Amino acid sequence: MKFNSSSPESLAQKRETFRIELGLGNAPIVEFPESVVGEHCFFRIVDLSEGGLSFENAEKVETLQAGVAISHCYLEFNAIDRVRLTITFRHAQEILSDGHSMWRYGCSFDGLSAEDERLVRRTIQARERRHAQTRSRFA
Repeated sequence: MKFNSSSPESLAQKRETFRIELGLGNAPIVEFPESVVGEHCFFRIVDLSEGGLSFENAEKVETLQAGVAISHCYLEFNAIDRVRLTITFRHAQEILSDGHSMWRYGCSFDGLSAEDERLVRRTIQARERRHAQTRSRFA
């Protein structure tokens, strides 16, 4: 399934249907080509959906502007599960906390194969199950 041919409404629906916020431990990472973002090219993902992701960085990355698509990126869930994709930047937001700035970047996926899309969906569902188990009184 190609997301770039979908309507904005279906992308929004897909984002809302399967979306998780990730904790600090064992979170997936996104890797951008060093030639585009510089030496610091790995970022911890804080939010993941079938249609995109968001990540944070302590410094603003000037090359990441809304509408810019970057190919040859990798979404890495663990040492084995890694997806190659194109990421399009949607927005950057500065978040102030205790006098410190943090930049949050929202991105959408382009060019996911059907197999990679299933991997993203399975990862989200597995994390949702684990999260639900921690809240369950029967766990």
